[in-house]
Amino acid sequence: MENNIENESYKKLKKLIELAVLNTGESWDAIDEELPQCANDESFLNWARLNLNNENSGLRDLSATVLEKSNCNLVDENIKNLEVLMNEDDENPYPSFRAACALASRYPDKRIKAIDNEILARLNEFISDTSVGDIAKKYINKIKPK
Repeated sequence: MENNIENESYKKLKKLIELAVLNTGESWDAIDEELPQCANDESFLNWARLNLNNENSGLRDLSATVLEKSNCNLVDENIKNLEVLMNEDDENPYPSFRAACALASRYPDKRIKAIDNEILARLNEFISDTSVGDIAKKYINKIKPK
């Protein structure tokens, strides 16, 4: 039975990786629909931790999104890698946004509080974005309630 679960998990992860490589609006709609049910799966978490620095921006985005949607504990190395990704200046800005979200989702962890101004600055860049503006506002309000 355990092998079947692992096999199903691997199939889901493979499907989401393929969608992230496509990196289209439609593929991200499918990812956003599927990910909440599997973000806490150990195979997803291990993959995400290892791919925050992937050359493919879609895969960096997926990695940060998995960590955002999960409730796993982040070790210092994960936080550092997310911080580096958040501060990345790339043609595709969404991986840095999702890294900021992954960090903000762990607020008020003292390690996150130490960089909350950086997180807020990145999130503020996306307030007017039609696809993720509401997400940015949610996390801004979590860090700086009105």
